[in-house]
Amino acid sequence: MPEAMISSDAERAKTTALITAEQLKFQKEKIQLTPDLYHSSASEILRVIQQCNDSIETLFVFGHNPGFNDFIDKMGFEIDNLPTSGQFGIEFEVDFWSEISAKNANKCFFDYPKKEK
Repeated sequence: MPEAMISSDAERAKTTALITAEQLKFQKEKIQLTPDLYHSSASEILRVIQQCNDSIETLFVFGHNPGFNDFIDKMGFEIDNLPTSGQFGIEFEVDFWSEISAKNANKCFFDYPKKEK
């Protein structure tokens, strides 16, 4: 379960965040909406995440491509494309969000709606 959710304030990302929050019974009012994740680069996504409160252990981030593809690549993982509504989970072996990098990133999952099971 996420302790925090950050989303681009663009309609599609925000809608996905709201649907996810509803399904997980996460309080929708606690979703942090930001324009910083719209048309953001991998470096900007990293900056947004690194600014999170260190008391948060599980964070969900909603945004857009090509930034998220680039972020996944920057964290050391190769995928062709993170499709619409795709999810890529990364666990970082750190104590502080400011320390996250490819060196301490571990892939947890990669899933998307049209994935063949």
